[in-house]
Amino acid sequence: MVALDDTAEGVVIAQRLRDLGFVPGATCEVVARMSPGGDPMAVRVAGSTFALRRREAGVIAVQRHTLADDARAPLPQP
Repeated sequence: MVALDDTAEGVVIAQRLRDLGFVPGATCEVVARMSPGGDPMAVRVAGSTFALRRREAGVIAVQRHTLADDARAPLPQP
């Protein structure tokens, strides 16, 4: 996760998401989407899974990360 959009309309939602663990640097994963339209969706962060409506998830800015990214990443130095 990169950031939360806490502009005037999203400030209350952004604070709630921060309280739940959606903070910069956290890894989050969409684990399920309900149909039709994918609303709500199940999102996992910090070992917990939450149901978020598209409006709530819309304030979360993410950077896509794949397993291939892991393979290219340098190993941490001891």
